[in-house]
Amino acid sequence: MVAALFAGPLVYLVAHALAGPTDALDALERADALGPLRRSVVLAVTVSIGATVVGTGLAWLTTRSDVPLRRMWRILAPLPLVVP
Repeated sequence: MVAALFAGPLVYLVAHALAGPTDALDALERADALGPLRRSVVLAVTVSIGATVVGTGLAWLTTRSDVPLRRMWRILAPLPLVVP
C-alpha cells in the first residue's frame, strides 16, 4: 500500500509524458529547461564524488587506523543516513 502511494506521482508523470511525446521533447529542447537539468546533473555528480571520498576516508580511518575514539566515530559516521 505504501509503495503504491509513493509510485502514484511517478505513474502520473510517465502517463502524462506518454500522452504527448512531442510536448515532452519540446519541453526538453527549450533553453530554460536545459539550465536546471545541467545544474541538477552537476550537483548529483559532485555530491556522489564527495560522499564517496568522505565515506571511504571515514571507513578507512575507523577500520585501519588507531584514531582516538574509534568506536564513537563508527557510531557517528552513519548518522547522516538516519537523520535526513
